[in-house]
Amino acid sequence: MLLRSHEERGIPVSGIEHFKSLFTSSKVSEKKLQSWLKSGKTADSVFVRLKLDKAKTGLFDKPHFAAWVKYVDELSATQPRSREPTISTLKTYYGDEALSQMINAAQKNTSTQTLATELQTRQLQYWLNDRRAPTDVLKLLGLTKTGDNLFDNPQFVTWLIYVAE
Repeated sequence: MLLRSHEERGIPVSGIEHFKSLFTSSKVSEKKLQSWLKSGKTADSVFVRLKLDKAKTGLFDKPHFAAWVKYVDELSATQPRSREPTISTLKTYYGDEALSQMINAAQKNTSTQTLATELQTRQLQYWLNDRRAPTDVLKLLGLTKTGDNLFDNPQFVTWLIYVAE
């Protein structure tokens, strides 16, 4: 059979992706996470495998994100490191300032608030371990742009906690 120049044989790629998505769960099974733990997959490799590195916005809303954080916690328990692997990986993909903004935004959402608060605590500890200057942290928390509303900003309390440490 001859095909016209604009026709192609086979299933279009978009059709394959749609078909594949019908059989792909939006959740990662506990069995899969345990398999990765046993094989020693790094926090970074699992982050990429779950396609979390592609999330430009709404990372905290991604179904795999909380599972990844749990995975990294379990991995850290079996392979202790001096650096905080959760924050280290997130910082690699998003940078300090963008990550801080993402955490701040996630704290305003009731469904992601608990996880965001936990990650902010880890981020502060990461900065303490790095001996970040309080003025750097002030900027990273977005407090240099608040103008007269500095004291009303919830991140100001976070900064005070950092300075007190």
